Amino acid sequence: MKKPAHATASQPEPPAMTREDALAVFRLGPDAVADLLLAMDAQIRGLRTLEVRVAELEGLRAKTLRNGSKSPSSDGLAKPAPKSLRKKSGRKPGGAAGALGRHA
Repeated sequence: MKKPAHATASQPEPPAMTREDALAVFRLGPDAVADLLLAMDAQIRGLRTLEVRVAELEGLRAKTLRNGSKSPSSDGLAKPAPKSLRKKSGRKPGGAAGALGRHA
């Protein structure tokens, strides 16, 4: 059986319930079946809660300054670096070669 990506070494995935396991619970009687169903229901509810939370977090992660509802001033330090629109001319900086400076 393949482990899901979220399984960790500290929390190994429990083995999957087999048909024989289910029949063994059935043989234990109605109380055992009811307890198992209630436990399964609680786990399903927990999974649904986690699925909703994951969807919320993925939605927040997808928002950026350009497509989110936050104002630019509340974006904090995660602003992109400013980029100059000027293009390089190819000339060296400074005055013409051989020209005297202003304070000569």
